[in-house]
Amino acid sequence: HLISNFFKQLLGLSTSLPSHSLFIAQGGIPSGGLGLYRPGARAIPDFVLTMAKASNYAEHGIRFHAEAPNYILPSSICSLYNLASNTSSLTLQRFRLALPTIALIAVSHKVPSDQRIDHFLNRTSTNSARHRLRLHTSYTTTSLIYNETPTHLRHILPGALSSHTSYPLIQMSRSNTKHRLNNFDFTIMLKRKLVLPLYHPASAPVCKCGTTHDIYGHHHFRCTRISKKFVHDYINTQALQPVLQQVLRTAGITDNSSPVQTEVPHHIQQQPLLRPFDIEYQPNHALGDSNLPPSHFAICGADITIDHCPDPPSTSALDDISLYTANAERCLQTAEKRKFTTMGNSTVTGNTMTREDVLHTLSTNAKLLQIWAICPYGGMGPMLRRFLFGDDPIRPLSFTPNKPHAAKMYLESLQSSAPHGILPLANASWSSS
Repeated sequence: HLISNFFKQLLGLSTSLPSHSLFIAQGGIPSGGLGLYRPGARAIPDFVLTMAKASNYAEHGIRFHAEAPNYILPSSICSLYNLASNTSSLTLQRFRLALPTIALIAVSHKVPSDQRIDHFLNRTSTNSARHRLRLHTSYTTTSLIYNETPTHLRHILPGALSSHTSYPLIQMSRSNTKHRLNNFDFTIMLKRKLVLPLYHPASAPVCKCGTTHDIYGHHHFRCTRISKKFVHDYINTQALQPVLQQVLRTAGITDNSSPVQTEVPHHIQQQPLLRPFDIEYQPNHALGDSNLPPSHFAICGADITIDHCPDPPSTSALDDISLYTANAERCLQTAEKRKFTTMGNSTVTGNTMTREDVLHTLSTNAKLLQIWAICPYGGMGPMLRRFLFGDDPIRPLSFTPNKPHAAKMYLESLQSSAPHGILPLANASWSSS
């Protein structure tokens, strides 16, 4: 109850923390949780790992140096860890009871199941065993989150369980003033992460379209009367621009003289005021430090779109988490495709160009346009994930024959010469410097 009461006081909740929110708080950060300690998932594995190591010392001795023989412990100590000579020990009995289950998980699946106990006790390293146990715990915690989340909210979990929205809440150093959030923003972000209501049903505001907002705030992203320009511009100028400026240079894709710019006009000669890129940069073809093939693009950039939450899957499958993740990715890919094929509301008076015209002009001038889709909970579309992490889409987009330039631009973005995986590149460069 300690964690539940902590969040209840921190967020001013009128009730205890729901079980799905508690499991999100206790989920690992790489899995999109907050990384808080969950004793139920750690106590037995840690106990078995400690006892296995102690039993190994008792049986084989302790090695202090690679070239020195093992130091053999006194027999009076060794006998304490032998169930045959210490039959009354409840600790050893519990260790032996839990050992088969833990060994089955902690040992590589390549080892036959009937040999895993011996392998665990005598050959598997503690670090390898602990790593496999943590992976298993992460998987079971994610399953618990989906099982405990109400059915009408499960479809938003792939976005809510995005790891990149966990790090800013729990791990970033607050000694840097730019990392500090005001209380209002932090509360909203934490409630979104824990999939908690933003409003009390009795005090939910009324939208300008006349609809009362749902308590989770999903209507904000579906209503066509609500402008997302402020959020859109904030992402461009306050989030992506300063970060990409540093990351692209560290990754060796741009140099110090190449700024990352936003909303630059004069890309289209027929309509100079059109701004097809929300954010753009010039890759340095001669830099050669990024380990990527030389880019033939004069300009690379993206059009950013903030999409709504996915609709619930048509088939209810409680145990099939992949159904929900695939459903969320399809929603973001639909947003990517929509941006590739439609112009949207142009702010340029008298604009008669179609999206195909724009893409054809950009492609002719060696300018690469990507579509970066973001869901309301921070989940990223496949194109943005490929750019940042190098992940390829599970199912590439397809276009109808009457959209040849959209298809060409999309395929160009998947080429090895299109900048991708910039965060691993920047990390490798930073680590080696």
